[in-house]
Amino acid sequence: MITVTRRVPHYARQLAWSAMVLAGPGRAPRTVPDSAERTAQATATIDAGSFTVVRGTAKIGREEFTIRRSAPPDDGFIVSGTSVYADRRITPTLGTDSAGAPQRYQVEVRSGEHRQELLSLQIVRGRASQHTQSGHGESATEFRVANDARLLDDDVFNQYYFIARRVMGDRTPATGTTVTIPTVVPHRSEELAFRVTVVGDDSVMIGGRLLGATRLHIAPPIGGDRELWVDPLGRVLRVSVPGRELVATRDDVPQ
Repeated sequence: MITVTRRVPHYARQLAWSAMVLAGPGRAPRTVPDSAERTAQATATIDAGSFTVVRGTAKIGREEFTIRRSAPPDDGFIVSGTSVYADRRITPTLGTDSAGAPQRYQVEVRSGEHRQELLSLQIVRGRASQHTQSGHGESATEFRVANDARLLDDDVFNQYYFIARRVMGDRTPATGTTVTIPTVVPHRSEELAFRVTVVGDDSVMIGGRLLGATRLHIAPPIGGDRELWVDPLGRVLRVSVPGRELVATRDDVPQ
């Protein structure tokens, strides 16, 4: 891994980098597409909704998200959303290939009117190039990424869909099945091996209805274990991080 840190805020360079990330690998840098172009690129909504985030018994935040399937020939996924907490607002955008492996990612963290951080990540042929701009300056990092990796960022819960999709496949796997998933963790600038085990059938109360779910146990090498409940299509219903007393629960039944 190679890391270079500078304290000079090159805003023009950051704008160019952001354009490259949104464009995707092998394409010319461009500005954010207009509404007609976005509609053409993202043709099918796979999932959309919101989570209420609770620590202990106190509500601390809310996340809204949309997962869309992009049009051919890309045939990947485009995930956008906003997470609002008392002290910050997180706006991530993730682009993946058709299997759910990350290709480009950008997340902005703001506190009030002030930007705390802007992180951009692009993955091409197994190599990730990450650029981070914050109040401490700028940093650029490169690291290797497996072809079948997934991405999970801090306090963003819709991205667990791609973990579930990798484990579930076309049908619910047998209880006790364990899959090791290489997972990009942007704020650590590295890839970690997450062990995901199928716990079995369970149920979750969502929007006043008790829904059948498959429960998955996620054991990363660092950061604490997580519990994940998903519906038969792999859509996320609940995420629990016991070590942080944190639970994110879907507000409404997936449509």
